[in-house]
Parts: sequence; C-alpha cells; structure tokens
Amino acid sequence: MPLGLAELSEEPRTVEWFAFPHGATLLLCSDGVTETRDAAGEFHPIEERPRGWADVSPWKVAHKLTADLRRYTEGQQRDDITALVVRKVN
Repeated sequence: MPLGLAELSEEPRTVEWFAFPHGATLLLCSDGVTETRDAAGEFHPIEERPRGWADVSPWKVAHKLTADLRRYTEGQQRDDITALVVRKVN
C-alpha cells in the first residue's frame, strides 16, 4: 500500500528488517519508476541499473536515474517519478 493509506487494506502489515551498513545507499522510488516501460512495453531494469552507481553521491544517483529513465523511454515518460536517495554515513 502507498504510504499513509494502509488503513484501506484489510491485509496485515509486515515489517521487514535489513542490514544498512555504513556507506550503503538506499534508493526509494514510486511506481512511476518501477513501472516505467520502453516503446516495446518492456519494463525498465530498475534492479540492475543502480548497481553501477554505487560510487557516486546520492544527488548524482537521482540525476543518473532521471537520465536513464529518459533514455529508456526515449523521452516519453508516462507517469511522474519520485525518488529518495539516502546514504548512511555513520
């Protein structure tokens, strides 16, 4: 469920914990990113692309994601995109 709308679902919520070590980067994004498709209808490979961006700043990750989506859709993005990039520094 989208954030803030959990009361609309009768399904129980599940909390999952994961390691978030020093120097790790977390990319949170909306369905406008995860459901991006190219002209042939193929989904953007969002699980593959950010792996090559590990050594850049969170600000640049956001810019690289935007540019990559623009290239993938040939400028025909059909939904809004939202992304939050967080890096653990301590």
